[in-house]
Amino acid sequence: MGLQLVLSHQKILITGCNGFIGKPLSERCLASGGRVVGVVRNPSKQMSIKGISLKCVGEIGPDTDWGETLKGVEAVIHLAGIADTSGKTASVRRIHQVNAAGTEHLARCAAHAGVRRFVFISSIKVHGETCEALIRETDPLNPCSDYAASKMNAETAIWEISNTTGMEAVILRPAVVYGPGVKGGFFQLMSWIAKGTPLPLGAIQNRRSILFIDNLIEGIMNALTHASAAGKTFLVADPDALSTPELIRRLSNSLSVSARLYDVPVSLLRLLAVVCGRKKEWMSLTGSLWADTSKIQEEIGWRPTASVETGIQKTALWFRENATGVIA
Repeated sequence: MGLQLVLSHQKILITGCNGFIGKPLSERCLASGGRVVGVVRNPSKQMSIKGISLKCVGEIGPDTDWGETLKGVEAVIHLAGIADTSGKTASVRRIHQVNAAGTEHLARCAAHAGVRRFVFISSIKVHGETCEALIRETDPLNPCSDYAASKMNAETAIWEISNTTGMEAVILRPAVVYGPGVKGGFFQLMSWIAKGTPLPLGAIQNRRSILFIDNLIEGIMNALTHASAAGKTFLVADPDALSTPELIRRLSNSLSVSARLYDVPVSLLRLLAVVCGRKKEWMSLTGSLWADTSKIQEEIGWRPTASVETGIQKTALWFRENATGVIA
């Protein structure tokens, strides 16, 4: 059964609908025949997409009033939350209030309102910052940050609510997402490359999964519509896991600049990171974290629609057109 037939006239609530992932996802749901209720936190940042019913609920937390917003909603896709900021801009308490307690409250309200399916976007980082072995959904969880712990706690709450109320739940654990509009560490890495910043990362031999936004959106659509997705957790990542130097080289090629990679012993990099208080950031650059996506492919038919090369090229094109002042 096609997506158009499955979603036709269904009312879908999407939190964070004006964000990096939320906006193209909202457009995708509309194109597939769904009726989208888009939730935003700040009314001053509302977007204009024809066909979306926008609702401003303020910051999502344990006391958010979802009553009117959830009326008639058949499925929820929960994207909104505090991003992985390493504690720089968000307090530990706020991270857990929004990501864990806020998610639990939304799920309970959704179940009470009769929502059929709840799709939660978690993170590969519930498995840790680094892991030398290929990660599978059944592997033990090892969150190494407040962000990852909040996602893990949210997952636990969702399963408890699903089991006691009968509301279907699906959890996705995406790798680091990139694409047009990306922010955070991926954008920073492109900025360094574009500026010709020397990067002492040439000696790193690791494997890290990344995920192009178009591929994530297809994964979310499968989680939303496939009957076999209910009650399951899926890792989502692009087909190729790259080393940090290989990612830098591919980004450099797509940005038409030379990669200024220098070989520095990884042991020295880790020592410097500890001394500078940046251990977590350097772990994400030097360690491995790669996902086995066979489960989502075999059980609900997800296939990446774009290769890593295509994803990087599209992201670099967006960066060149929008990163004013970064590229001379």
